[in-house]
Amino acid sequence: MTTRAEKIGLVAVYFAIAIALGIHPYNREDWALENSIPFFEGLAAILYYRWRKVEFTRLAYYLIFIHLVIQMIGGHYTYEKVPFFDWLKEQLHWSRNHYDRLAHFAVGFCLYLPIREICLRRTPLKASKRWAGFFTLTTLCAIA
Repeated sequence: MTTRAEKIGLVAVYFAIAIALGIHPYNREDWALENSIPFFEGLAAILYYRWRKVEFTRLAYYLIFIHLVIQMIGGHYTYEKVPFFDWLKEQLHWSRNHYDRLAHFAVGFCLYLPIREICLRRTPLKASKRWAGFFTLTTLCAIA
């Protein structure tokens, strides 16, 4: 299980990255709009944990953190101008920057486990792992 110090550390690093990426973003209006979703997702995860006393696995906490960081980086540069993916675009002769695809993949990959854990622990779906998996997939489709 994840320790309290680890959780506090993840939240502190999240806010430190958010502040750092908030300094001189590519476009301030885009930054505010694109980071509102990850900010409220992070806030919702923290509040849900505090109110419901849900304990995720360590992997789930780190996957949520990775997802939020990927979204924040996309908001800082705007998704089509992330420097590393511009470099990949040139090296691999892509027609465009594919960082947005990484971000969409991260929604499904990084949030599947936490949503499934909520379904298995806090809903009537805990009796059926198949239905919990199906509900998790449909929730991710709605989110993404």
